[in-house]
Amino acid sequence: MDEAAQNQAAAAAPGVVRNEISVGTAVSMSVVQAGLVMGGIHYHFEFPSNLSTPPQLPPPPESFALPDGLLTEAQAEEAYEAACRLEMEWSDGDGTENLPRIEQLHRLAAGAGNADAMARLGLIAEGRMRARLRGEMPEEPSAAELETAMHWYMRSAQLGSTFGALFLGTLFEERLGNPTEALKWYKKAADAGHQTARSRYDGLQKRLSLGLGALAGRKQFDDGKHRATARREPMGEKPVNAQSAFEHWIEQEWQGNEASAFAACLFELADACGGPHGEWGTLTENEQAVILGHFSTLQPTRVALPAVAFEYQESIGDGNLRAFAARLSADPRTAASAQELAPVWCQKMRENRVGSQELTYTIELDFQDYDWMKSLLDSLAEQMQENPPAGSRLPEYLLDLKMISRELAKGRNRAVPAVSGDNRWEFFVILTPEYMEVLKAHSAQYSEDRGAPADFQAFWKRVDDALNSAPSTPFP
Repeated sequence: MDEAAQNQAAAAAPGVVRNEISVGTAVSMSVVQAGLVMGGIHYHFEFPSNLSTPPQLPPPPESFALPDGLLTEAQAEEAYEAACRLEMEWSDGDGTENLPRIEQLHRLAAGAGNADAMARLGLIAEGRMRARLRGEMPEEPSAAELETAMHWYMRSAQLGSTFGALFLGTLFEERLGNPTEALKWYKKAADAGHQTARSRYDGLQKRLSLGLGALAGRKQFDDGKHRATARREPMGEKPVNAQSAFEHWIEQEWQGNEASAFAACLFELADACGGPHGEWGTLTENEQAVILGHFSTLQPTRVALPAVAFEYQESIGDGNLRAFAARLSADPRTAASAQELAPVWCQKMRENRVGSQELTYTIELDFQDYDWMKSLLDSLAEQMQENPPAGSRLPEYLLDLKMISRELAKGRNRAVPAVSGDNRWEFFVILTPEYMEVLKAHSAQYSEDRGAPADFQAFWKRVDDALNSAPSTPFP
């Protein structure tokens, strides 16, 4: 297909991107603001001719909507109480058969703004409710489960639920080893009259004053002190006087807990490779261990870990994991190095541009605008990948867009109706400030694109206003 035909096909497709200005002209403002030089090509989105037909995406979550509309406040309270009664209706040590109905009722109540129901959804996400219904101790949640539980607890506590504040404090203490944050949320619940929170607050204060630290079997507290790093080389059993790069990574990013580091790397790597039911699940334990060991030499930070895992997997390619593990096992010299598979991460490391913070942003939009925003960003990334402009920052920029899109998809599943009403929803997305700046740069430029249709500008203006007014809170 010649260039004219390609441009004609692109123009006919909904939500695609076309190259309007030839190479050598000014770099688009969004790219400049994001610090990403891409070779001076200006890309412009096109909407479908009929804006009433959005891109084909799944409908809003059914769990928050009833045929006759959202629950009233009284109905939400009734649904919450019904769910709590079901939590008590179990026998023979297992009431998990009621768990789907319990979760459904709590979601309906939470969708209508019931803060206590949101706290119970956190318990379900963290696995504590299932364990209690079975009469068992809860297992360690995955990173995704912990993220979802954190979202619900934080939302609940911010809306004034003492349960949300208590559960959030417990999560900070027992899962994250952060006594300072735990005390803050215990106190919030205790000051509102929650006696269990008062007991936990007093007990934690006492343990800290005596230097006793964490409860038995729980995550050790990060006391900020430098841990001993004496280690012996495996061959000569000689002490190493200085920290190795690997030890420094474990110390700085994982509070000296090597098991936590490998568990987090395993989760994100498996998720990037299709999860336990995708390609990753086809590998043997030995094959998984070989790839995990290879990947861990990249020593990603907590915040960058998902992006590094995604970049690593993309470089290996779908369907190639087993063959790659075989090459690593036979002779690592025949396989690409981890650094070759994650060039964006390595470049950021060399230039000292590694972020260390994530924030939870609350973006208030209606579902159509939110879906359009994600769809158009996906179209931009796809078009640039197929017809890449020149520029050394292009791989980094594409990776940023893909990671933002992944988080927008997760935020869609966490949406709740906005307090302001007007068919608007609150989308909770966890992004680095750098990712948020990329989003804002795009919305700022496209909302002011005088060459675009008025409805296109109006759409991006709504997105731009929502992004710039989105409140944020630190995500641990």
